[in-house]
Amino acid sequence: MMEDVLFVVEEGTLHDIVPRQCGREACERGHFFGPAIRDHYLIHYILSGRGTFTSHGQTYPLSAGHLFLIRPGEITTYRADKADPWTYIWVGLDGILSDSMLADIADVSYQPQLEYLFREMLLPQADLYAQGYFLCGKIFELLARLGKAASLPAPAAYAQRAQNYIQSHYIHPITVGGIAQLLGIDRRYLSEVCKRYLGKSPKQYLTELRMGRAKELLAGGGLTVAEVARNVGYDDVFQFSKLFKRYHGLPPSAFR
Repeated sequence: MMEDVLFVVEEGTLHDIVPRQCGREACERGHFFGPAIRDHYLIHYILSGRGTFTSHGQTYPLSAGHLFLIRPGEITTYRADKADPWTYIWVGLDGILSDSMLADIADVSYQPQLEYLFREMLLPQADLYAQGYFLCGKIFELLARLGKAASLPAPAAYAQRAQNYIQSHYIHPITVGGIAQLLGIDRRYLSEVCKRYLGKSPKQYLTELRMGRAKELLAGGGLTVAEVARNVGYDDVFQFSKLFKRYHGLPPSAFR
């Protein structure tokens, strides 16, 4: 299912950033586009599902919260997962400031905090002209926020992205190695930057987050210990109970 946003930009009124296209698509299983070359910038934001993006000979496995940037003149391919195809919002742009404003933006990044902004791009306006100018404003906001993230020192940016990913995916069986692979860096380097900027290793951060959330769920009293374990990313209830006792001094059964 594809939904395009119709808009009109009056010739000669916009120069710095010019919207070219915008829309939303729920892709079919295995749907792909490319290898192809674009004549303008194109940004996709993944709302749900999974897929891959290939650029410069490297393939990135992506899921909800990730965005990927296609630059004009570059050969890229993107493909929806066969089991869990993605749904994404895309926006295309060019203009005299587009090269400079997008120069330092990563081709792939994890930006769960920007979902609201992409959804707002699809909001209907009074007419097609208003839609175009509204979209232009949203693109400027997007580039400003991406530019702020890009201005962080590289190590701090990696730590922040790892933290964001863990907070959004702790319920799933994620690993430090998997996070490092998504970020495109070495696992040992990821541990170093997390210790420097978060004060703990990614494994420690993940475990502490899970144990804190488990304590909240147990205090609520509505779930069994096994259900709590699954809700914080543990299929093995014995492993969960052992870790919980280590962190809180009591087994989960006694805590509640």
